[in-house]
Amino acid sequence: MELVVAIIQHEDAARVTGALAEKGYSFTRINTTSGLSRISNTTLLIGVHGAQVEEVMETIKANCRSRTQLISPSLPEQLPGFPPPLPVERREVEFGGAVIFVLDVKRFERL
Repeated sequence: MELVVAIIQHEDAARVTGALAEKGYSFTRINTTSGLSRISNTTLLIGVHGAQVEEVMETIKANCRSRTQLISPSLPEQLPGFPPPLPVERREVEFGGAVIFVLDVKRFERL
């Protein structure tokens, strides 16, 4: 058994979860936030047999897309006795459609 952990953009979540459910996959959905950009994400936990991993990954890939967004970098901390830091320009950053981890599961029990 494998555990697929997929971190997808919030905008793609309904499309991805609908496609997975349509194919009969069960999953747990967790709302998360990325550390760099503070963008809303959805993390899916999907338990599958080894032969199903590729189909799950292809389903996620087919229903996610990359996007760009303007972000403001974190401002450095103002140190006492120093002038405030200069304003930092926002920059455009491209975010991928999904980050996927596949983990081996040693033991699984449904209680």
